Amino acid sequence: MKNMKDFARHIIKVANQYADGITNLQLQKVMYFSIKEFLNDHHQNSELIKSFYREPFETWDYGPVVPIIFDTYRYYGNMIILDKGKYSSFFKPFDKYIKHNLKEDIFNLIEKSQKQPIWKKHQNQILDHQATYQYQIKDIILN
Repeated sequence: MKNMKDFARHIIKVANQYADGITNLQLQKVMYFSIKEFLNDHHQNSELIKSFYREPFETWDYGPVVPIIFDTYRYYGNMIILDKGKYSSFFKPFDKYIKHNLKEDIFNLIEKSQKQPIWKKHQNQILDHQATYQYQIKDIILN
């Protein structure tokens, strides 16, 4: 049974092959937007996403973050993650979204993620560290 850690390791492998690696912050945004774009392109068919999205994104200062993934790679700070990753054919349908998002400037991805409805709605509580909200699949779908 696949999970978000498997998805992260898949992205790291793709990033090592098609980019100059990936940072923890970048990993979070690439994960989020790859899922979002997949859902948009597949008419919000979330069955594939539901099969592995058990560790949800949370609203953090710089946009959506999966805490368990963040904690796994926090040691690297803002440096490239020195993990080989692991390619999984299960996540192959996301490769084009991953590659596209790897090319995006991280600050553009952060800005874009902070414009998403759930983050925007709770912006003051998030930035004041008063509350954290979990993204349901429907929150990711919303533009």
